[in-house]
Amino acid sequence: MYRANLSWIALRDALTKLEQHGLIKLADMAGGTFVSLTEKGFLTVEKFKDIDRIFEEVQNGPGRHPLPGGSPAALVALSRSK
Repeated sequence: MYRANLSWIALRDALTKLEQHGLIKLADMAGGTFVSLTEKGFLTVEKFKDIDRIFEEVQNGPGRHPLPGGSPAALVALSRSK
């Protein structure tokens, strides 16, 4: 959290809100807490990716993106939680 410049309180509050809205699932593990996306969370991320693509096309023209490999959202690997 130090490298991310994020306080524990801010992280806890954000995770609590995401869990309350059904976007993530928290599971206590031996080494800490495991956070995974729910189906609703995955669909929300996909919607934000669609919005990101629309903004990029408006700004840069169809099919163009300033970053190699696609949008910033595509650079984050997310998997569905079952």
